[in-house]
Amino acid sequence: MLCQIIFVLVLAYAHDGNAASAPIINVQCDPKITHGCSVDESLDIHEPTVLNFVNADQWSDAWFLHILNKSNIITVFPSGIFQKFPKLTSVSLLSSQLKSITKDDFKNADELTHLGINDNKLQTLPANVFEHAKKLSGINAYSNEITTIEDYAFNGLENLNLLTLRNNSLTALKRNTFAGAPHISHLSLEKNQIETIEEGALNLPELKNIDLSYNRIATIEGVFTNLPVVDSIIVSFNRIQTLSDNVFRGVPNLKVFGIHGNGLAHIGKAFEDCKELFLLILNENKIEDLDLAAIAKIPALLRLEIKGSGFRWGNADQWPKTESKIWILDISNNSLSEPDVLNRLRHFSNLVELHLEDNNFSEINGIENLKKDFPHLLDIGLTGNRFSCQKLQSIVDNLEAEKITFNRTSIPIGDAKSYKGVTCI
Repeated sequence: MLCQIIFVLVLAYAHDGNAASAPIINVQCDPKITHGCSVDESLDIHEPTVLNFVNADQWSDAWFLHILNKSNIITVFPSGIFQKFPKLTSVSLLSSQLKSITKDDFKNADELTHLGINDNKLQTLPANVFEHAKKLSGINAYSNEITTIEDYAFNGLENLNLLTLRNNSLTALKRNTFAGAPHISHLSLEKNQIETIEEGALNLPELKNIDLSYNRIATIEGVFTNLPVVDSIIVSFNRIQTLSDNVFRGVPNLKVFGIHGNGLAHIGKAFEDCKELFLLILNENKIEDLDLAAIAKIPALLRLEIKGSGFRWGNADQWPKTESKIWILDISNNSLSEPDVLNRLRHFSNLVELHLEDNNFSEINGIENLKKDFPHLLDIGLTGNRFSCQKLQSIVDNLEAEKITFNRTSIPIGDAKSYKGVTCI
């Protein structure tokens, strides 16, 4: 991908606006590089500094600039980059201890489309900081120390579609955090410390996917209100305990939702409006009211994961009674023990994979007729249960006769016994 290959440096004007009086450092582009400039020498820049490219004429048409030496200590942007290389489209300054940027740093960055400033020490993105780089379509600012994004920091970026801010120290998203950049489609905010998201903060009508995992969010009520095309939302490993019935009414196109590792206890009818949802990940929660029949009715759902989520069978009225389209069902690690598990799942007749690992099953009824109820089944997970070796042998032999594969533990632990790679007692 182009942006991954050439994500390059961003260095610009002196912060005091007086480039003529700033110190000058002579640097040289790597002559082995074509189409752009790569500076391999180590730089130590603590004040407004002009970089004098001694062979700049050879790179007058350069479209990328790399300054990536990991021994660099560049706390402020050097000056004159975009005058020396007026056709730059991709610039990166990585792992260089950059502490701040200002809008003057990007004067004359008229052609800049991709900016990489990750792995630095930025703490603030000021208002209108990118106003001179209106063609920016991708910004990578992950792994900094950003605590503050001032209102309208991305103002004027009508072409911005990729924004990566993961692994920073943000605590809140405000109403105008992304104002002025209406075409953001991919937003990465995982591994911050976000606790609050103001209503309207994510009013991004072209947003397609957002990752908010590994934050401190307690509720997403009212957060996703105007996202007509979003198809992927990940909010894993936060502090969300409940989903309201209307939480997804503003996201009619949602296809992937991951909320694993939240301590989620209540979901009610949250997914009732998710007609396009095909992947739902509910692993590692504490769900007390999961209506498997209602989930099974989601018309496009192909994969459901409820591993380690406290899943329990409700009464018989809650078991699916109409055919589900689900291909992959994971109910592993839930302390289930009911031997009639296959009968309870008989309306999941389109299953290709069924994961029953790490439960308390000592017997599974109906295994000899598995292909009758599940004609498409190719793989079943059985390890980590409480089968006697005699019972397990019968189960495994039936699976092999039906040409259904099963997961195996290659080496039993301690005194554990196994049959054909599956542990037994």
